[in-house]
Parts: sequence; structure tokens; C-alpha cells
Amino acid sequence: RVRSSMIEGEEEVSFQSGGGVGCTLRGTLCACSGKATAATAVLCHGMFTGRNLGLVRELARGLAQRGVCNTLRFDFTGNGESSGDFDYAGYKAEVEDVAAAVAFLQSRGLSPWVLIGHSKGGAVVLMYGASSDSPFERIVNVAGRVVYGTPERRFTEEQLQEARNAGSFMYMPRWSAPKGWRITQRALDERQTLRLESILPRVFVPVLTVFGTDDEVLRAQEAETVARLVPRHTLVMLPGARHNFQRLELKLLDEICTWLSTPKD
Repeated sequence: RVRSSMIEGEEEVSFQSGGGVGCTLRGTLCACSGKATAATAVLCHGMFTGRNLGLVRELARGLAQRGVCNTLRFDFTGNGESSGDFDYAGYKAEVEDVAAAVAFLQSRGLSPWVLIGHSKGGAVVLMYGASSDSPFERIVNVAGRVVYGTPERRFTEEQLQEARNAGSFMYMPRWSAPKGWRITQRALDERQTLRLESILPRVFVPVLTVFGTDDEVLRAQEAETVARLVPRHTLVMLPGARHNFQRLELKLLDEICTWLSTPKD
């Protein structure tokens, strides 16, 4: 299904994913400016956000407007305009969402070229990249979290106690009001068991990690772990950048475009 868009060069699309038990995912396809190409970047958003909020939207539009490639950004299952239930630990389902995006592009005669993810999306793109059937030639990990098993710092002790007692609680960060996010004890427990370090050596395509020196959400250990374990890796530490790269979005885009323009090693 394709819906019209108010943004020139963009079209709103939808496709089915098995990750959310047959959920409908909403996406935005943006045509490359100035040239016809099949090469397409797929962009994956972070936690508690969506395809049309902030960084992922700006990167998708920037890549297309600069004539680098087409772009597809989409909402994961239970996020944004996509159907299904939000899952705080839904990494495996979101990997299946990426596979659904790949199938959609191929049905349109487009070629998945580079896979880009921010924050939680960074973890998802690395997980997908470790699979043997990934068609992507490159991966960009923007401030992705890969080290789990540490105590949750995002939630208050009262919220965690509510999850232990009632099975879940409603998380309502100020930027998502009035929408809340149901956080279950099952998901909290599942995140504690994630071990992405074991799959990173199986990501064989070139990977760029961009991490801010002033990231207030994640520690530099995240970037260092990816750099140490991914065989073909480039690490860029962006001075002064915070987790969402506020006011440094263009600098981030510059770094990505420069890396994509260099020959693969």
C-alpha cells in the first residue's frame, strides 16, 4: 500500500512483518535526488521514538537530498504508526521487521545497500547484519547499545518495584506525552540476558560506528566493544555530541556520507 505524502520526493508506504505476528509496518520511502538508482538505505529508529521524530528522519532526508541513495525509514512493531504491541525487549522481532523492509524494497525493484540504526536501532542493525542472509553491503551504527546485563538506569526504583509487584508499569517520558509505553517485568528480565558481544564477530561487512564524546545515555564502552569485535570496523568519536546529536546532525551526516563514498576495504 502506498499513500501520498506532503514532502516532495517522499511516499508513505506500508508492508507486513512477521516480527509482530503479521503486523503492518508504516514507512517513508524517499527518492534519491538528482539521479536514478536502486541503491537504498534502510534507517532504524531508537527506543521510545519513531521514523518521523528527530535524528532518523533528518538522516534519511539528508542522504536522499545529497544524492547518495534512496532511503526507507520505518516504524518498528508497536512504535509510531505501525501496528502491534510495543516490547521493551523486542530486538528479535525488530530484526524480523528489518527483514520485512528488505523484502518490501526488493518487491519494488530496489537494492538494500546500507543499514543504519540509532541507539536501540544500532543494536538491531548489528544483529541483522550478523545473519547469513543479510543483503546489505555496509552498516552504520549510530550510538548503538551493545552491552547489556547492567542495572537499569532509565527507570526509578518505584517504577521497577511496580513492575516486580504488578508485572508492568507505564513509562511516560516528557517527549512522548500523552503516549505512554508499557514496560513489563518479562521485558526487563529479557534485556538483562542479551549478549550481543557473541554475535558481533559475525558481522563481516564494513561497519561505521559514530559515537558522541558527550553521550549522556551510553558509555564509550559501547563503541569500544563494537570496534574491538567487528572485523571490518571504523570508529568515529564526534566531539561534543550527545546521544541524539542535537545541533550536530549535519556533522553526523557528513561523517556518514564521507564513509559511504570511500571504497570498501
